[in-house]
Amino acid sequence: METMIEYEIFDFQQEYETFETKLMQFEENFMAQINENWTKRVLVTQSNHNSRIGSGKEKCQEMNLILEKKQEESQKKCRVLEERNCKMQELKAVYREVNSEANDLIHKKEQMEKDLMLMMEKIHQEKDLISKQDNSVSKKMKEYEKAKNYFIERLGLHFKKTSSDRIQMVFKSINHRKPNKLYIFSIKIDENSKYLVTECHPLVPNIEELVQKLNATNNLSNFILSMRKAFKSLCH
Repeated sequence: METMIEYEIFDFQQEYETFETKLMQFEENFMAQINENWTKRVLVTQSNHNSRIGSGKEKCQEMNLILEKKQEESQKKCRVLEERNCKMQELKAVYREVNSEANDLIHKKEQMEKDLMLMMEKIHQEKDLISKQDNSVSKKMKEYEKAKNYFIERLGLHFKKTSSDRIQMVFKSINHRKPNKLYIFSIKIDENSKYLVTECHPLVPNIEELVQKLNATNNLSNFILSMRKAFKSLCH
């Protein structure tokens, strides 16, 4: 009985050990399989992760290159804009200077035109005055000629042109006691078309009054007659 029990115990123990060995083998196989699958999965995941990281790095590098290129382009554009701005400021300064010079020239031109108009007006006035003076002188020269012919024939008067556009008038036959004695006066026309007596010998006391009357009437013949009478009165 005891032998049988011992035998059963031995079989049970042996069966247990066999089960335990198989269980350990299963466990080892299971763990090995799990580890292998886990390792594969980890490797795949790591590979995918590394691939994504590599791809991300490549994209980052590409983006960095793009950004660097954009920055270079932006810097170039900024430099171009700065150069254009500087050029624009220079052009503005030149424009202001040219505009100022143009305004000065316009002002000078207007002033010159005003001065020219005034000058032209003055020239016209002077021409009119000269024309009037010429007419007056021409008229008076005609009076000279008329008086000359008259007095040479009837009064023994001789005319002589001297320097400074003066005309010297010489009378004879005034003094009956001294018929050859000369009575002289010189006359001229000034810039205002007025008669002036520059010489009188012998001196006639009222000569200024006679000259004023001459300029008032413009009658040279009467003046010469008046001078002859004045000379004649000095003989008494």
